[in-house]
Amino acid sequence: MASFRETTTGSTFLLILMRLSTIVVLAIVLTGCSFDDMKCWPLCGKSSSGVTETTETTETTETTETTETTTPVVASITVTYPSGGESLGGGTYRVTWTKSSSVGLVRIDLYNNKGTLERWLGDKLTETHIDWEVGAPNGLYRIKITSTSDSTVFDHSDYFQIQ
Repeated sequence: MASFRETTTGSTFLLILMRLSTIVVLAIVLTGCSFDDMKCWPLCGKSSSGVTETTETTETTETTETTETTTPVVASITVTYPSGGESLGGGTYRVTWTKSSSVGLVRIDLYNNKGTLERWLGDKLTETHIDWEVGAPNGLYRIKITSTSDSTVFDHSDYFQIQ
């Protein structure tokens, strides 16, 4: 570090202290770190915008770095039964599906092979199945399950036969 001697007061230490204080204040302003963060500066992980940066975790004998990764949750629904090709007669069947946790309430509908809604089977929030008593006339049908909060999130089975 270069030292400067102030000729008017003759105190080299005071001038170095003033310059060091200026550097610390400048580092706080530029990095967005708080004064407490300055204890570990420049490792406080703040950018000049104040947003925390992502770093990687690597264990070595000298340093440890941390990685924080955020993966967005993609909403999805998949009808698992009936999946298509089944031949259902009279009786009660369990319609099943899987969904991501972000989906929320779903609507379960029965459509005919012309795309016409035949019957609303119900709504479910946490369950991933509904018992359905077959009462539709003979024909080809499919089940459609749709998120009630986002109609673009849905799935439908392939066609199955009701006899």
